[in-house]
Amino acid sequence: ISKPMSAWKAWNQTPTEYFQQIEENSIYQARFTRKLYEIHRSFAEELANMLDLRGVKRLLDLGGGSGVVSFALLRKHDYLSSVVVDIESVYQTGRVIAAENKLEKRITYVAADFLKDNLPTEFDMVMLCDVGSFSEFLFRRIYDVLPQKGRLVIVDKFATSRISAPPSRLLSAFVNSLASPAQSVDYITIEVVLTRLQQAGFRDFSAIDVPHTDHLPWNIDWTMVEAQK
Repeated sequence: ISKPMSAWKAWNQTPTEYFQQIEENSIYQARFTRKLYEIHRSFAEELANMLDLRGVKRLLDLGGGSGVVSFALLRKHDYLSSVVVDIESVYQTGRVIAAENKLEKRITYVAADFLKDNLPTEFDMVMLCDVGSFSEFLFRRIYDVLPQKGRLVIVDKFATSRISAPPSRLLSAFVNSLASPAQSVDYITIEVVLTRLQQAGFRDFSAIDVPHTDHLPWNIDWTMVEAQK
């Protein structure tokens, strides 16, 4: 604790890389993806109730995992279809869950790295929900594939300042500090996100808290940021 070095390094160990773990262990991947689906279902319903989808017929759900948010939106809007982009090992479980929800004909899964691979086009709205990626580079990629007046929706947990983690993520912030103490205290605020969106060309910004009814720790502190091309 007294030394500014990684706890992993102190024990001559290397932490397991998230994507490597879910790609190499199919059983872990399936259980983890379904766990996220289960714990985010009520949050997804709240988000679907507050999100205005007038004029939106095709949704691009980047890093959407099982498609839990897309499922909630599809149930609420009969005219909507969704494409979920995520790594292949995750969306295989998503397909199973989509069939369980009888939504497999209205949702499509694409295996891709949205930071490197070409993004699908011809969508009215792009969503980044609990993805944790807020680079201007990504926002410019999204801007380029959206039509004029197309919308970007970001749903995540933002810090009140760059040195204060969101309350519901204090534990993960502490764990991250053990792995990377020198880089761990630099949290993303809404102000930083809005600045990067503006630099990428977006306009007409709004930010609103997502209500929560169950008060479970993983379903609080969510904020929805919306921008238009």
